[in-house]
Amino acid sequence: MKNIVKNLAEMIHQSDQNVCFAIEFWDGDTIHFGALPQMTLRLKTETCARKIIETGFIGVRDSYIMGELEIDNFLPLGLTGEQAMEQSNNFE
Repeated sequence: MKNIVKNLAEMIHQSDQNVCFAIEFWDGDTIHFGALPQMTLRLKTETCARKIIETGFIGVRDSYIMGELEIDNFLPLGLTGEQAMEQSNNFE
């Protein structure tokens, strides 16, 4: 599950090198993209990651509402994030 999230994050960063962010996982593992992260996503549970992978931005919304996802400093990923989610179908 973590590898899929890491691959998605890498695709987002590769599509726009100016997008600097970090992801903190439920087990304490953290990945950074860019020199100074402008946003941090904190995935508190593996279920949160699964929701995001399976349902995209709906999963982000639901996980945030349920308290399974914390976001420090919103970053307007816009179409970049959507494109990465669409490309994630290549992993299946």
